[in-house]
Amino acid sequence: MAIQKIKPHRVFWILGLVLIALQLFFIVSDENSSALYLNIHDIYYAVAYAHICNALGGWFILCGYGYWMFNLFKIKIVEWMFWAHLVLSLLFCFAVGLSFSSDKSDTGNLVHETVDQLTIFITVTGFLIGQILFVSNALISMIRIKRR
Repeated sequence: MAIQKIKPHRVFWILGLVLIALQLFFIVSDENSSALYLNIHDIYYAVAYAHICNALGGWFILCGYGYWMFNLFKIKIVEWMFWAHLVLSLLFCFAVGLSFSSDKSDTGNLVHETVDQLTIFITVTGFLIGQILFVSNALISMIRIKRR
């Protein structure tokens, strides 16, 4: 049996379903409502991990739908942009997972909080760059089709 080429839409659909399943895990098994806590200037944000998984799962499924449309209309995408989009999107998920597993007993430590906020800022910026790559990939792929 030959190894098939990895289809981008299937990768994003599977990751989206995994994140939605993870959301259900957080809802069912979490008694103390763990959340990601952010302090930006004087505003304090608390976002439940289940909601983060739900939003990311939905976004991954939408990105998979976009890649599926390219596959359906036989539009060839730029391969390195797909991989960069995937890696930058997964980096954000990995960073959120690390913040969930980190020890929160050391509250009040300014260095620890600054490193956490810097990590979140860098990964959110990487996630946004990944989404810009998705849109750029779509535009470049459609321009290539028009030139033919």
